[in-house]
Amino acid sequence: MSVKEDGLSLIVTGLCLDFDRREKGMHDEGTNPRTAMEYAYLNEILRGAAEEIVGEEWRIFLREIGERRGYAKSDTAYSETYYKKMKAEVTANIRRRLHLSDK
Repeated sequence: MSVKEDGLSLIVTGLCLDFDRREKGMHDEGTNPRTAMEYAYLNEILRGAAEEIVGEEWRIFLREIGERRGYAKSDTAYSETYYKKMKAEVTANIRRRLHLSDK
């Protein structure tokens, strides 16, 4: 783990990485209703936080945050500076929307 990475960063990365599993679980008949509700809640927070910053490309940013994918392997067509700015803003917005940080 790098010096720059803390527990909060790992939480956000993990939640983004787990987005698709929760999405599938919400619709799986074997998923407990309370668990499905929590999956839906978390995914809605993540989607909304990312969509608020990057619009229709919200899913790309969540995937790239979760996979720790950087600009060089990004599926976006943004400039490097803009991409890094948007990725940082999405991450910060997720922290705020989950009430894990005020920043």
